[in-house]
Amino acid sequence: MADRADEGCSVSMLRQGIAAVMFFHDQANVHEKLLPDTADAWRIVGQYKKERADAGHRPLQAEIFTPEELRRMVATLPAGRVSTLRDRAMLTAGTSSFVRRSNLARFDLPDLTFLKNGDVRLFKTYSKTDQGALGHPVMIPPGSHEMSDPVGALRAWVDELHRQGITDGPLFRRISSAERILPYRLQPSHLNRLVKKTTSAAGLKPRPGTRYSAHSTRASGASAAAENGASVAQISEQGGWSPTGTQALTYIRPKEKDNPMRGVL
Repeated sequence: MADRADEGCSVSMLRQGIAAVMFFHDQANVHEKLLPDTADAWRIVGQYKKERADAGHRPLQAEIFTPEELRRMVATLPAGRVSTLRDRAMLTAGTSSFVRRSNLARFDLPDLTFLKNGDVRLFKTYSKTDQGALGHPVMIPPGSHEMSDPVGALRAWVDELHRQGITDGPLFRRISSAERILPYRLQPSHLNRLVKKTTSAAGLKPRPGTRYSAHSTRASGASAAAENGASVAQISEQGGWSPTGTQALTYIRPKEKDNPMRGVL
């Protein structure tokens, strides 16, 4: 398990490193003829992935959970605790917004607006696909079930923040053992631990070749939207992906998908 996680992390870091070099050269307005040739670097990344595959290592994809499974996960959180209000808001808002865990942890209270039509607007300041930091508003509609309603969960959490005199700063914060909300921003890794803890407590088992992680919220939201009839364009808009690209398709992972060859031969 550790090897697979390390392999995914190493490849990701290599790819991000190459992209970072090109990005900062672009920001510095370096002439196209003077840009570094990254062809060899990309070949090394490709060769490394092939060698790992030949050695029997397989990347673990983030497993998804269904809306009903999300409710079971939320139900495992202990009642009557301030931390449960925060964690319920994180799980449901993370799933319905399709945002990365880094973006979820980066939201501040002023980034959240409760709209008259019942929706919530979260303003995402920047992301991996928005290096110019232009920002992107993400709309979250209410859920049909109390245990998976992101608007209700966010409202309950914000009300608790206000009750403790907090009206500015980080939206998601650390909480003391005495259930007092602290001024420190919650680390993105908390969502990863939260997903693992609640899926395990709910008795959910990942399929072979998959694992539950913070990325599961993003993939689960996109998959549930597709299952409900949303178009790829709509899903791309929600997730901040290019409407003309295919990146959104990598996040749409139905748990049960029929084979196109069934009954053909």
